[in-house]
Amino acid sequence: VANYKTLLLSNPNHYEALSRYIQILRKVRRLTEAQASLTQAEDNHPRSVSPAGLFYSKGLHHRYSNRLVEATKYFNYARRDNEWGEKAIVNLIEIYLNLDSLNMRGGSDGAHVIGKSCVIESLLQELTTISTNSRVPKVLDGYYLLVKERDNIDLSKKCFAEIIQKDKDYIPALLGMSIALMAENSTNKARNMLKRIVKLPYSQQYSEEFEKTFLLLSESYIQREKFDLAQELCKRCLDYNKACFRAWEMMGEIMEHDSMPKKAAECYKNAWELQKMTSPTVGSKLVLNYMKRQHHIEAIDVCATMFEQFPEYPEMKEELFKKCVQSLRS
Repeated sequence: VANYKTLLLSNPNHYEALSRYIQILRKVRRLTEAQASLTQAEDNHPRSVSPAGLFYSKGLHHRYSNRLVEATKYFNYARRDNEWGEKAIVNLIEIYLNLDSLNMRGGSDGAHVIGKSCVIESLLQELTTISTNSRVPKVLDGYYLLVKERDNIDLSKKCFAEIIQKDKDYIPALLGMSIALMAENSTNKARNMLKRIVKLPYSQQYSEEFEKTFLLLSESYIQREKFDLAQELCKRCLDYNKACFRAWEMMGEIMEHDSMPKKAAECYKNAWELQKMTSPTVGSKLVLNYMKRQHHIEAIDVCATMFEQFPEYPEMKEELFKKCVQSLRS
């Protein structure tokens, strides 16, 4: 972190360094520090130079801060640039596909791509035209087929299989095949594919794919009550990315199973804060574990935030808030 910070102080418009700096800050849970460098870059940006690198860096910062509307705006600003366009389009497609919704329970229902199909297809076509690596748009196309409609699972698997036939260790395609196998409920095959990825040498180039692999396999182990194996994978995930809220949430589930409410609450608090307090599921788990520890004031504070954030869940007031107040009075 220090090396990038020093470089950006002397050259604030080094956008390759700035984008990498933002990625590193996110993984060490210091993302708020990126704003100073972004402001400095904007203040010093020369008029004669395309602002695409600055727009891309802003998009990345917004994406990691869970401000997806702002992120898509800035990635769209950068997508026509020769240097930054490909990366910007990949980020746009990933945001629209919302791949985080895919899990060990059989994938996604595809509801989130309704109304976005034309945009995604146009972006995929654009990416295919400019990409320097033909496998990148093909993998994203495989995911699009998968989340768009369940009837496309075979076509999706074919996409990933064609890549794997040419490169048996291409991690993005192996992960895509794993998720497609989950979607058709071939759980054992999917798990074996994920184990295959875990055994490969870790590569920073595919850090996002390794993270998803660790999370999916950990989720599978939790479902089968193999908590030691799940915890090991969550720890590996957090070793590489301390800001992975899903790993913290699963660590909380594991601590709950082991009857350790203090550690469970700490894990859920990390997940709650990293998601910017936008998950009612995590918030509810945090409240319940605070109550187990007799930390009623903290529980009520979280409830108050949840009422403000999620007025569409009135049952939470009945089930959580009243319990907190009753426990505090008793």
